Amino acid sequence: MEKFVAEEGIEISGGRLKIFTKEYPLNKIEGIFIAKHTPSIAGPLIFLAMGLLLLTIIWWAGLIAIALAIIWHLSRKSIYGLELVISGQRSNVLYHKNGEMLEKLRAEISSRQKGPKG
Repeated sequence: MEKFVAEEGIEISGGRLKIFTKEYPLNKIEGIFIAKHTPSIAGPLIFLAMGLLLLTIIWWAGLIAIALAIIWHLSRKSIYGLELVISGQRSNVLYHKNGEMLEKLRAEISSRQKGPKG
């Protein structure tokens, strides 16, 4: 079967999933999950609270802090985790910002576990 490369360092070949330096035999993988991890809102909220406090002392610094808190909140991005079940244990093997790439990787792993088509 052909080598599948999702990205540099992440590939499937010879019945094995290789993620950087670790290898996982495809026949040992019992389940594949993708988990979405949303970043905490605590940081932007603390910055917003500081901005509101600063409004009463130095109004222009408060406005800047509030603007930065809003920009921080809007720029937060989710991180996706590839989780494999091997020998009954579920573990995170890869975190990535690109959920679509992980979805393609999961589909490729599943198709190779089912064997060649036709």
